[in-house]
Amino acid sequence: PSVEGGRGRVHVGPVEVESLGGGLHRVHLTVTNTGYLPTASAMGVKARRIVPVVAAISVPLDGVIAGNRVQSVESIPGSRGTHTFEWTVRADNANAITVDLRTGHFGNHTATTSNEGGDS
Repeated sequence: PSVEGGRGRVHVGPVEVESLGGGLHRVHLTVTNTGYLPTASAMGVKARRIVPVVAAISVPLDGVIAGNRVQSVESIPGSRGTHTFEWTVRADNANAITVDLRTGHFGNHTATTSNEGGDS
């Protein structure tokens, strides 16, 4: 593929919430790179000159039981490579949970529990 046609493309899935009982929820967000190339080159990662993919959950810091409120990954492999961000949180309304995703070269996205996902 051409460089332009093969470059990384990020698809953000919906926020998936699993009730654990007692107001606790396990939250997942899977990000897929639908492009041929990774979101960051190996050389960029080694030189530490990349903009990571960053996910921030909307739950207040004291509501995050497991996982960092803000998480990042340096690169997502190409050809449908994925990365799943995961948290365990305490929240009264699991349907109100959102995750803001900053992808540097691929734009910013907000994923919600009712989101069908989307390409960018």
